[in-house]
Amino acid sequence: MGPLESGAKLMEAGRWNEALDLFERAADAYHRAGDRDLEANALGNIGYYLQSRGEYERALTYHEKALTIHQTSGNKYDEAIDFCNFGHCYMGLNRLDKAEEYSLMSLELSRKVGNREGEADQLCNLAQIYQKVGDKHRALEYSTRSTKIYEELGLKQGVASNLTSIGFIHMEEGQLREGLGFFLRALHLYRDVKHREGEANSLSNIGLAYWQSGKLEEAIEHVDAALRIDREIGNRPGEAKTSANLGRMHLARGEAAEALACYIHAASLCDSMGVVADRASVTVPMRVIALDVGKSAFMKACSKEGIPKSRCQAMWQEMRDDADEH
Repeated sequence: MGPLESGAKLMEAGRWNEALDLFERAADAYHRAGDRDLEANALGNIGYYLQSRGEYERALTYHEKALTIHQTSGNKYDEAIDFCNFGHCYMGLNRLDKAEEYSLMSLELSRKVGNREGEADQLCNLAQIYQKVGDKHRALEYSTRSTKIYEELGLKQGVASNLTSIGFIHMEEGQLREGLGFFLRALHLYRDVKHREGEANSLSNIGLAYWQSGKLEEAIEHVDAALRIDREIGNRPGEAKTSANLGRMHLARGEAAEALACYIHAASLCDSMGVVADRASVTVPMRVIALDVGKSAFMKACSKEGIPKSRCQAMWQEMRDDADEH
């Protein structure tokens, strides 16, 4: 097994820092050896590491370097993978038009080079994009087509990703039991292939399904479990989303202090990743709770999060200004 494959295995096991070190050493070694394609692949893996941690802008710089090398060498197979990574980064930045553009480019190129797994990946990515923009019909169509290819190839992780997308479509239609069923099936598959990030995501989704079904205790139990895994493996985008969901649940249970801590943590993570869209989704409830409990309680919660006092003061003033505007 080469260094790039070993690094991917380390990431799947949640040993992200070891994976990054391996990718960086591999990129340097391939560069010195003059192996441009493998250097590009190593750079792409560094980009993938960064995007998995929510550092999308930094990730794009590495994917751009990899793409330049692959296009220069005429490596269409890996060029399609580079386009795929661009799509993921733009999806993380909530720039869905760019995400769709690059995913379609990757889909077309994957089909040209006969990469069936790549084709399935892009159909899956496009399904998620169409779901985000509210095109449920196309989301379901692309998920179904992607699942068929993954099943033919025996790729359980891909199947699980599509089951998750289909589960959310059912949830949006108010079919909570059906949605929960798809999330549970996805969880089983992710655990079967030992994919920790997918396991955490599934637990969080199951928690949301229980919450919408009125089962608050079961919801918090599953979301707590997801948050522990996200922290363990360093999955900051997942941690931010899960922390915000946990805040909503604590608020529903009347636990304002716990909810505020969750929202502050989620906002802090989004700030550090440069993700404006996800931060906006926690700003309003954070502001409502903070202004209700008062400045002293808010500053104390910020301090526990490790946020500098000057930044806490600025956040408080921003919330006061926003409240005055509304």
